[in-house]
Amino acid sequence: LLTRNQWLSNSAVSGGAVYLIASGPTLADSLFRENVASQYGGALVADQGSQVTLRGNTFELNVAGLNGGAALLQSASTPWVEGNRFFTNTAASGVGGALILSTGANGAVLENDFADNLGLDGGALMISSATATITGNHFRTNTAFRMGGALVVTDNASAIVSSNWFTANTALSDGGAGLVQLHSSGQFKQNQVRDNVGGGKGGGLRIFDDVSMTVDDNLFAGNQAQDGGALQVEQAQVTAARNRFEANVASLRGGAAQVAAAGELTVRASTIVSNTAGSHGGGLYAASGAVLIVHDTLLLANRATSAGGAIRWISAGGELRNSRVLDNWAGATGGGVASSGSNLLLFGNVIQTNSSGQLGGGVYLQGVSQPELRNNLIVKNSASVQGGGIFAIDGPVANLLYNTITDNDLSGAGEGVGVAGGSRLTLRGNIVTHNQRGIVVSSNSTATLVRNDVWNNSQANYAGIAPGATDLSVDPRFVTDALGDYYLSCRRAGRSSDSSLLDAGPDTAATVGLATLTTCGFNLLDQGQADLGYHYPLFVYAWVPRAFFPYAR
Repeated sequence: LLTRNQWLSNSAVSGGAVYLIASGPTLADSLFRENVASQYGGALVADQGSQVTLRGNTFELNVAGLNGGAALLQSASTPWVEGNRFFTNTAASGVGGALILSTGANGAVLENDFADNLGLDGGALMISSATATITGNHFRTNTAFRMGGALVVTDNASAIVSSNWFTANTALSDGGAGLVQLHSSGQFKQNQVRDNVGGGKGGGLRIFDDVSMTVDDNLFAGNQAQDGGALQVEQAQVTAARNRFEANVASLRGGAAQVAAAGELTVRASTIVSNTAGSHGGGLYAASGAVLIVHDTLLLANRATSAGGAIRWISAGGELRNSRVLDNWAGATGGGVASSGSNLLLFGNVIQTNSSGQLGGGVYLQGVSQPELRNNLIVKNSASVQGGGIFAIDGPVANLLYNTITDNDLSGAGEGVGVAGGSRLTLRGNIVTHNQRGIVVSSNSTATLVRNDVWNNSQANYAGIAPGATDLSVDPRFVTDALGDYYLSCRRAGRSSDSSLLDAGPDTAATVGLATLTTCGFNLLDQGQADLGYHYPLFVYAWVPRAFFPYAR
């Protein structure tokens, strides 16, 4: 036990103050200040299986010429690092501005304070070819000249990163708060990630290059980058559940998150609110070759200067399911959702009060693709030029099945559904009502209409196309029930009359995946022939998004 010592202004090639080989001391309540190592571990090196414990120490103004500005713990060491203060340490030409665990060092980093440390990668902490539990730390105002302003996990490392604070860290390249890369794995959970800056990708966190990771129950707020204001995923598989992304900014793409280049990102039960992108994807952005899946998520009041106020897919795959897309804005196309050349499924969503400066207030479909929109409520969206509800252009072959498209576009041309530029749409079992114009098809495009209700659109129900042979034009008799204003009147639910749209669809409810949902009200499933239009869930989902917070320090 080495306790209450002062290690001041010592120097060595490695381990400026202390070098441990195959030993097991506890260093506690001591001051390591202004020590210098010309290579590794400005104050300390633990090597060759050392069982070192660091507790309650202050490491300040130590410098390593290469890696580990304060300490390097490596080679099958099992360190326990708890309750220390790492202030203003520097890895001058290397990685791990304060601390590095590498080459089989498997340990714990708990309840430490890392501030104002500096390195090329991992401004405060690097985990390389090691296994670590990183819990309860505060990483603040650390800087990486390249990647990982506070933290880097790399080279087949594994880390559980939980209940930490990452505040105002900076990476001049990628990963303002942290970077996970190169075949590594782990969990990133219950952290607060605030006000970090990445000069390139991932203002909060970047996950890259054959990584499998979960990102759950975190708060990402006020982070900034070019791509992926809070989170950027590339050539990696990430599941992100129950996170809150708020007020993050991407100067280019993906205000909250971007997935790119063979990346797969699944977002579940999250809140994505008030994020901004300078071009595409105010909330989320999926680039060519990526997959973005979004389930049970609220996307609210996000903004994109160009396209996709809430979500933007470009030549990507994925789906949007059982989510709410509300009050988002795009300067050009797709106030809610914008898709170009992407084969998507949109199922069970509420897409409401979104707006765009040009085309597709709710949903914008562009380019050769085969998207499907099934059982969505697309309501009160607007576009300044065309397609307040949905606009398809430049060749998509899209299926629109059992959607309710109503009350869209108080400005612009006012379509519920607009079809242009060689696009081909099949509309089957939809309700299209109370828009300025219902279904508008340009001369070089087509729409196949099967058993839709197109009624009471103020200027015209159809333009550029005749009504479908089996289409209806009747009052749907909307009523308000537990989850909204677009249920159908139904005697089974105690109403005075039945809507004509009950059992009016061309398919059975089971065939189109609607048999566990309702148009009438609570506990009244759609059985047999499908009702037209949007079907509500039976209850308010238990996925109402939450945010978990680390304990107060």
